Amino acid sequence: MRRLQGSSTHFSTFFQDLKSILCKKDISIATKNQNFFFQNHHRFFLFKSQKDRFIHFSLNDEQFSSNLQPPSILYSNHHLIIINKTPGWHSVPIPNNVISQKCLLTKLKQDQLGGGSQKDFLLPVHRIDQPCSGILVYAKNSKAAKRVHTSWKKGQVQKEYLCVVKHDSNFFSGCGHKSDEWQDLYGVLHPIQKHQRSVRMTHLLNDYIVPNSSSSSASKNARICHLRYQILSAPLPHHSDFTLLRVVTNTGARHQVRAMLSQLLQTPVVGDLRYGTKFYKNESSFCNFDQRGEPLPDQSVALHARSLSMPHVKLGSMEFLKSELFTAPVPSTWKSYFGLTEELIQDFDL
Repeated sequence: MRRLQGSSTHFSTFFQDLKSILCKKDISIATKNQNFFFQNHHRFFLFKSQKDRFIHFSLNDEQFSSNLQPPSILYSNHHLIIINKTPGWHSVPIPNNVISQKCLLTKLKQDQLGGGSQKDFLLPVHRIDQPCSGILVYAKNSKAAKRVHTSWKKGQVQKEYLCVVKHDSNFFSGCGHKSDEWQDLYGVLHPIQKHQRSVRMTHLLNDYIVPNSSSSSASKNARICHLRYQILSAPLPHHSDFTLLRVVTNTGARHQVRAMLSQLLQTPVVGDLRYGTKFYKNESSFCNFDQRGEPLPDQSVALHARSLSMPHVKLGSMEFLKSELFTAPVPSTWKSYFGLTEELIQDFDL
């Protein structure tokens, strides 16, 4: 991340630079006692307030890696290892950066939890966003990776998420949203060229045709996405503007669930700094980052990959995949944040 000029800067200059950075990078930010703390991949930055100035300090990754909650192993054999990832861990190493202590793949290899003679052979078959939590699958051999990946590409792997979202009063008025009823949501995903790691969702029209190869480069990567959602608790007992949603999808586009809930349903996931705002189309960009969501205390996003089923994946000694699924308990922090515990979640009879 680009440093600000000089060792200190006035607030107005700092704020303008900060807005520019946030529009280009995947950065989580928090404020406490008029101090700014934000994180960009492996580097941490703290700006301490001193009257009307902010003094810049750069901190090492090691100083904060110990704050990460350890992941738990849900299942492991000679084919696969299924992890319940806690918020903060990267699923895979970040390109063009040194290996971070926050990379879960690296940690599993170092702990010799993979396959092969050295117990360090692991292949990721999908990813979970760094601030999110839940089920993550790694393959311990090439055959398992290929079979899971093939099933994934055919849309035969079903993923279920639990999302705490923020809604306004219009969400329940005249739009047919009722508890226990499933709703379908369709959209077209477009990568935002200016913000390479972000996406824009538009509603799927009846006469929409996926652009062909002769279309502009911005349209070539358009992808039709679908999810189903169900209201489990609306509102949450101690948060009148928060709702717990159950989301199911068999597609796996980047940021699909986060973007669809925010941009199509107008219910951004709590803690989502990237999509926790209304997006406006204008001449310079498809998004306006002036009205960002508020971060959670641990910088997480309240999206949890709850369960995963792979009924068409055939691996030796894993016949149970035809009828059983893997389930990951929700983060323990959800109790203090939202009053939600694993026991309470189970009462919803998911």
